[in-house]
Amino acid sequence: MFYNVFNKSTQLAAHERNGKLAKVNYQYEKRQKEIQKKKKKEEKLKRKEIKKNSQQTEETPTETPVQTPAQPSEKKETPPA
Repeated sequence: MFYNVFNKSTQLAAHERNGKLAKVNYQYEKRQKEIQKKKKKEEKLKRKEIKKNSQQTEETPTETPVQTPAQPSEKKETPPA
């Protein structure tokens, strides 16, 4: 006949003898999650900035139009008499 050596009473007794179980450090896990989110957000902003800068360089023409100097006025001043 098969006997169940590990029944509930022996498991509870073993737990009581070993003391407390290790507590989960939720604050540490939360902080790590926040750090990952922040890192991901920064990377996303960098990608957007790079994309924006590359689009701006494509939109600006490579050749700038040459500005001609202003035409001198044709109105001549008459010397005072």
